[in-house]
This record gives sequence, C-alpha cells and structure tokens, in this order.
Amino acid sequence: MLSIYDAIVIPDEIDLNVRQNFDTEGILDLILSKLYDLYNDGKYHSINWILEGNGIKLNGRGEDWDYGRMLENRGLIESINGKNVNAKLRLEGKYAIEKGERPK
Repeated sequence: MLSIYDAIVIPDEIDLNVRQNFDTEGILDLILSKLYDLYNDGKYHSINWILEGNGIKLNGRGEDWDYGRMLENRGLIESINGKNVNAKLRLEGKYAIEKGERPK
C-alpha cells in the first residue's frame, strides 16, 4: 500500500493544498487510479487509507462509503463494507481507466 501513497513516495511532486480541495470527481478519479495501480494483487484496499495516504482528508464519517457506493453503482469497483470500506477495481473499471474515461 505504501507504494501508492503519494504523500510518502513523492511528497515534493504533489501539492497537498490542491489535493485537499479536490472536488468529488477528482476524488473519484484518484481512488480509481490508485486501485488501478493495485489491480494485479487482487486484494481489497481501504478507500479511507487510499485517500489519507494521498493527501485527502474526509469530511465526515461514512464519506468513504459514499465514494465506494458511487463507484460500485457504476460497475467500476467491488467493495466490502465494514468498519472501513475496502474496494478493488473490477475489470470494467480497469478497462475504463485504460481508455481514459472518467467516472460517470
């Protein structure tokens, strides 16, 4: 997981202030891109941890669930909801990223 945490791996190349002001679309794109980077391990990963490790602070409890549900309803991810929302990219999501499509 640490390999996808831009705040740790490439802190000089990202502007955390910009990331903290991402709109919903930017956050969804970030989640998808990081799940794409983790696609080959076949595991589920915490959306909350992905966001925090990349400079995004959630505004409230359950916001990670909302992001996960939005992406899952679009057929891009599979998720397991518990204390944390854990997700992995579906093949449809991988294909959408490779085609350069944005979440719809």
